[in-house]
Amino acid sequence: MDWESRIADRIPAKPGTYILVLYLASNRELQVGKLGVLQVKPGYVLYLGSAFGPGGLKARLTRHARINKKRHWHIDYLIPSQKMREVWFTEYPRKVEHLLARAISSQPDIEIPLSGFGASDCACDAHLFFRRKEPDLSRILDVIGRLEGEVLQWTSLSR
Repeated sequence: MDWESRIADRIPAKPGTYILVLYLASNRELQVGKLGVLQVKPGYVLYLGSAFGPGGLKARLTRHARINKKRHWHIDYLIPSQKMREVWFTEYPRKVEHLLARAISSQPDIEIPLSGFGASDCACDAHLFFRRKEPDLSRILDVIGRLEGEVLQWTSLSR
């Protein structure tokens, strides 16, 4: 089953925050709209976002999983060249992507490959992160739960 179908079948049409985990096996250069050139190297890319509009998580993540689409967000330039590995999401009723961005950027071996990527509407350095080795998201998500003062329920889909 492809990612688009899996997301449509398993992710609710509720508001929430998500993390896409992508993998690329080779070096690439991608022009990301007016933002600039993204130097992608072999490893894992984490992209953070929120879906508080119509259709919630299901609509947003189904769109992200689609390969052929009009480019609207920065991530639309990157997804066609990547292999999606995991999708993590929470139905927490407030946006936590900014807390998540701070928690991920503070982890060892994390890089920001292109400043401003996915963060044109906030003060974060980026919502896109790179790590050569597979990231341990469960540890990062535990930190977010403590920052919010309660346990956030995260769900994951993997390939």
